[in-house]
Amino acid sequence: MPKGNLVQIRDARELHGKKLLPIQVLVPGQSKPLDLGSIRAFLWDNAAYMLGFKAKDEKPERTRQCWEEFRNRHLLDETEINHPEFSAVCRFLERWDPKDATKHSVLADATTGFGVFKVTDNQRIRPSGP
Repeated sequence: MPKGNLVQIRDARELHGKKLLPIQVLVPGQSKPLDLGSIRAFLWDNAAYMLGFKAKDEKPERTRQCWEEFRNRHLLDETEINHPEFSAVCRFLERWDPKDATKHSVLADATTGFGVFKVTDNQRIRPSGP
């Protein structure tokens, strides 16, 4: 059963011409309604809200509040979803401390953009990249 340990944080953009553009991925759930304010997306969101960190953050209290809402939304859904990989994400969200984000150099440029969780089985899948 996955434990929710952080394996890596990876920049999922590709170079197109002279620009780095995000790759598109299909995620479960649906898009986040724009008119619902602080309602957090399911398993993806603004990277700052997923991790509670944004480099050069002008509103750190807001970022922290949104991260807590994101975390709590997932923890509340865990029993209903009842899936080991989702539980691994929940274990990560329980243990993650936004102060640890500074240990990951890829986050130094993460002032905008979105993130998504990828669950790996350490015995079968080896993450690629730096």
